[in-house]
Amino acid sequence: MTAPLARAGVLVPFARFLDEAGVPSWKVLEAARLPPEPQTRPADFVPLVAVLRFGQIAARAAGVEDIGAVVGLRTPVAALGELGAAVRAAPTLRGALRTLSAAVALYNSGEIVWVQRKNARALLCHDFRSADLPARTHGDTFTLGQFVDVIRLAAGPRWTPRAVYVRPEDLQAGRRYEQLYEAPVVSGAGVWAVEFDAKLLDAPLRGAPGLGAAVGPLQSLAATAPPTTFAGSVGQVVASLLRGGNVDVACVAEYAGFSVRTLQRHLGDEGRSYSQIVDEVRFDLARRLLRRPDLKLIDVALESGYQDPANFTRAFRRWAGVSPTDYRRKAGGAR
Repeated sequence: MTAPLARAGVLVPFARFLDEAGVPSWKVLEAARLPPEPQTRPADFVPLVAVLRFGQIAARAAGVEDIGAVVGLRTPVAALGELGAAVRAAPTLRGALRTLSAAVALYNSGEIVWVQRKNARALLCHDFRSADLPARTHGDTFTLGQFVDVIRLAAGPRWTPRAVYVRPEDLQAGRRYEQLYEAPVVSGAGVWAVEFDAKLLDAPLRGAPGLGAAVGPLQSLAATAPPTTFAGSVGQVVASLLRGGNVDVACVAEYAGFSVRTLQRHLGDEGRSYSQIVDEVRFDLARRLLRRPDLKLIDVALESGYQDPANFTRAFRRWAGVSPTDYRRKAGGAR
C-alpha cells in the first residue's frame, strides 16, 4: 500500500485550458496545494488527491461542469510526455494498449488500465485503485478522452466509441457524456470504459515510429517510478506540500488519502515515524538547493518550508553537523 501519486505533467493541459479561458491557472493550482507552474517539472510526483481536487476547483473557476472530459478530449496522448511517446511507438493498437497498461502505473500510481474482451468487441477500462477518492469524476473523464485519442491512432480521427461505460453513480450525467463522447452511455459496473471493435486491436498505428522506439520513454519512466514503499510515497506527498509551509501530519494524511491514525500505523509497520520522513525530505531538498549558487540562503530556507532562516540553520546543523553556509562552501555552491 502506498499514497497515490501522479506526475505533474497531467496538470499541464488543464492549466493551459484555464489560461486560455482567462482564468489564472496558478491561482487554481495553489488553491489545490499544487505547483503553480507544473510545466517546469512535469515528471515530479504530486498527490493524486490534490490533482483530483484541482479538477473540482478548476471546473468551478472556469464554469465548465465536465472539465475533465472537455480537456481530455482536446488533449492528445502525445501531450503526456514520455507516456505518450511510448504508447505512440507501438506498431499496432494491441501493442499500444499493452504499453499504456504498463506505463500508466509509472505515471500515476493510483490508476489502473486494462483491456477486456467481449466477443467481437473490446473494452478499454480504467479505474482508480482507491474507490473512495474525492472528486474522482474529473480524473475518470479525462482518462476516457485519452482512450479515445489512443484508439483513433489506429481507427482514424473520426472514430467514436461504440459505447462509453460509467460508474452507476455517474449515470445521471449520461446525456452530457453522450454529447461529449458522441456515443451511448451505459452503466459500467463500477468502472469507466470505452467500447470498440476488437478487430481494431491488430490495426497498425498511423505514423508509428517503429519497433524499439518505445524503449527510451519506458526506461525513463521506470527510472523515476513512483516509490514502492509507504514511507517513500508519504515522503513524496510531504515534498509536494513543503513549499506551502504546512506539512502538519493531518494535512499530509489528507492529501495522502488516509486518516492520521492509518498513516502513522503504516509508517510504524515500516519502522519509520512521520517526523523522520519530514526531516529527511527537508534535508534532501536543502542539500540540493544549497548546490545552486543562484539561490540565497533565505530562499533555500523558504523552499525547505522554513519561514525563519534561523530555524532553518538550527535544523540543518542538526541534520548535517555543519551550518548551511559551511555545507554550501564545501559543495562548491558558495554565495
